[in-house]
Amino acid sequence: MEDVHVIFKELEIFHFLSDSKFTQQEHPAWKPIPTPRWVVFAFVLVAIVFIPIDIACLTGSQDVSLSVT
Repeated sequence: MEDVHVIFKELEIFHFLSDSKFTQQEHPAWKPIPTPRWVVFAFVLVAIVFIPIDIACLTGSQDVSLSVT
């Protein structure tokens, strides 16, 4: 008879998990609002990263010569 109570408790736990917000995907969404300060900071950060790459590409392409075969 105890086995029936154990199975019942397991089913109750399973029922609770199946109806949770996690399994039903009812989580509140994260909706960031970009402020002007954040946008300018991100733009400057991207520029700082890509300007050295641009300079390296430009200096490396100066030595390229065209060869016609």
